[in-house]
Amino acid sequence: MSQAKTFSAAIYARRKFTDVIQPGESDPTADEQVAQAKSFLSNLPDVQLGAVYMDRQPRPQDSERQEFTRLNQDLRAAKYDCLIITSVDTFARDYAESCSCLLHTFAAMGIRIISIQDDYDSTISEPVFGQYERLKELICQLDSLARSRMKYARIRKKQAADYITLRGTPYGYLYTEKEGPKWIPDPETAPHVRYIFSEYLSGTTPNHIAKALTAMGVSTPINRKRELSGRPFGHGVHDYWSSSSVIRILSSPAYVGTRAVGKDSQALCLQKDPGATGGTAVVVEGDHEALISNEDFDRVQLMLQLVTVASDRHLCSNPATAGLQTPFPCNVYCGVCGRLMIHRIYETGRINYATFKCASQRMNLDNPCTYEPLNHTYVVDAVTEIVRNEGITARRIALEMEETSQHRQRIEAYFQVRIAAATETYRLNTEQIMSLSPEDAEREAALEAEAANTRATLLEAISDKDAFLKTFRKSNPWLTAFSEVPEDLILTKEWSRKLIQRIDVYPDQPPVVTFKYTDEKKKLLAYLEIGKEDTDGTKKQTATSD
Repeated sequence: MSQAKTFSAAIYARRKFTDVIQPGESDPTADEQVAQAKSFLSNLPDVQLGAVYMDRQPRPQDSERQEFTRLNQDLRAAKYDCLIITSVDTFARDYAESCSCLLHTFAAMGIRIISIQDDYDSTISEPVFGQYERLKELICQLDSLARSRMKYARIRKKQAADYITLRGTPYGYLYTEKEGPKWIPDPETAPHVRYIFSEYLSGTTPNHIAKALTAMGVSTPINRKRELSGRPFGHGVHDYWSSSSVIRILSSPAYVGTRAVGKDSQALCLQKDPGATGGTAVVVEGDHEALISNEDFDRVQLMLQLVTVASDRHLCSNPATAGLQTPFPCNVYCGVCGRLMIHRIYETGRINYATFKCASQRMNLDNPCTYEPLNHTYVVDAVTEIVRNEGITARRIALEMEETSQHRQRIEAYFQVRIAAATETYRLNTEQIMSLSPEDAEREAALEAEAANTRATLLEAISDKDAFLKTFRKSNPWLTAFSEVPEDLILTKEWSRKLIQRIDVYPDQPPVVTFKYTDEKKKLLAYLEIGKEDTDGTKKQTATSD
């Protein structure tokens, strides 16, 4: 009569993450969790305590958990074959880490998993032994809570970094936590706001105002936020003012003391309709000290409106000029100095044309870039062709995935065969080690080394399969975005925002377009190659087993 197997258990406990715990939520200490686990363990005659791992101190979610890392290393090294935790919620960092550690790695290694508060024991709680459906349900139930916690954590992190307050505070004001108005005039930048309004009312164009501010060395809105927070805001070089920055200041009602409170309040401050995106906001007049009188602000809005109407009327009467509008929303950069390339339309009377010119030349900086302006048509045509080719590639891959319905199953089976083979080898090695007598020390050392290599192979196969399941799907972000690109694409700002992250232009080579979701594309192409190759012996065996 064979004796029942005795498990060697590792207990893990940690405090809940400080930046994701909800207000009023219980947070037992690591010592309390370990005491609960030991009390539970006293009622399990087939489990012996092997070691205790505790991350005692409260830490944020993105911090290093030394004991958690050590626990994973010891379990992967097969030092213990049982894991006891207080709950699935207090084990891993998030849903993905729970799936990777519990559902895939530890389950594949045959480690017994016990979660006390979830009333779960992998040896008795699963409807079908070895399938871990109940564990998967527990992890999925925590997904929505984890997402809520992560969202709340991001908000709190941004609040701690003054990101939200600085992002919503208009140029010319400072944010204060004192009683009363939250925005008070910034003694350094408020005079510059008044200067912008007075100059525009006197007839100076926004472009000339921007050049004058740059020449005076006035901090741009983004640079001012960088100075106040000590943290990076925005991307690229921002050592110059642009006409669009001046127009945004001229258009904001915040400078007459009006503030929008609620969802999409920043959009409303910029005179955009928050209702178009489902946002709601309440307008509060006289919320803070005004920098500009209502009369001057109304005059500026009337002047801006007249300029807009005249521009629209000109575009309607001159279709050639309308066709020279840039389809790139401020994401064309100079390959020489890294600054933005500013788009400018020229009308000569006989012929109209447009160029992209480095901002250092456009803003008359002291050390301008030597890059010559590029023709608008050349840049747009080159980028459009690159986007079309990317769309062709995406549609070809999508069609290939649809026509070969068993393609995903073949690749998944390929990984599953690797996992099954390594798991079986690991099980046989473990049984052989347990059956050895104490005198077979040399044989035991050889089997231990073989088992270590098998574990490494198993963990690598599990990791590869996890990455494959996340990438090889029709809802892959890159595939979804670029498969919608038509063959006769006419590039617009909407397409650019959706597909293009950055465009770098160089003097003697075509533009370099950085698309969104590039990493997702590389992974997808790599898995497609795995499915196409038939020369590998393991792959042939997988196809035959299907």
